[in-house]
Amino acid sequence: KRKLQQFQDFDSTSVSKPKMTKAIAKLVCSEQARQRELRRQRQVQYRKKKDKYEKDLAEEICRLRQEIGQLELQLRAVSCMSAKINSDWAAVAEYFRLFRYGITTSSAKAQPNFHEAFTSSKVTSNCAINTQYGPEAIIRTWRSLCEMFADVELELKSLEKEDVGTLVAATRTSATITEHTLRTAFPHLRHGKNVTVTEKLLGRRISVRSTMIFLWDPTHRRISSVMTQSDLLTPMLRLFRSLENVSDVYEGAMLSLDFQLKTDP
Repeated sequence: KRKLQQFQDFDSTSVSKPKMTKAIAKLVCSEQARQRELRRQRQVQYRKKKDKYEKDLAEEICRLRQEIGQLELQLRAVSCMSAKINSDWAAVAEYFRLFRYGITTSSAKAQPNFHEAFTSSKVTSNCAINTQYGPEAIIRTWRSLCEMFADVELELKSLEKEDVGTLVAATRTSATITEHTLRTAFPHLRHGKNVTVTEKLLGRRISVRSTMIFLWDPTHRRISSVMTQSDLLTPMLRLFRSLENVSDVYEGAMLSLDFQLKTDP
């Protein structure tokens, strides 16, 4: 329109008719080209939005399928628990349900006796918990871990019966490293020379894969042993790139590379 207005501002008597026709045709062609370019740009933007939508949709479908798989696993565990309320399957399924988010301060206030009630009713009095013994060792271990880390979550990946009275669970434990974690789990890193190391650790969410072996006492119908083998080395190697660096981090730490709390540094 602006170009047409400029053209109309000329004195029509000073321009011959053929030239005027040619100029108008040129303006029309220019406008048509501009409109075509605008349509092309809109189509490009539309395709980009469509491609992004399809990609996001595919990722969401994948996530939902994984979540469905986890829910089906939990459903099977709950079904076993419902069918055989005093079975080894039921007791282990209840363990993962209760300790999925560890023992937090808020849950302890809201549900103060659930975890203790489970260990007192489903765990033998001399139950072996790695290097410790007794139902209270389960509570003590989880409480220490949740005090040391933030947002602890235990995920059950698979649960199989390996032998009579033996259940083997594949799990993943996730936790966030905070300032409190550095003070309690890695107190030796608080010195100035370890600033780079602490910066790498602070705020990091680690994911530790583990194998948990549950032994069942058929006489007392309780869990008699919980042995955990964890791999904290792999996520630490991804972070620090070398065994030497990882060794420096864990020398003097209150947490071992098998994700077990130490009684002494």
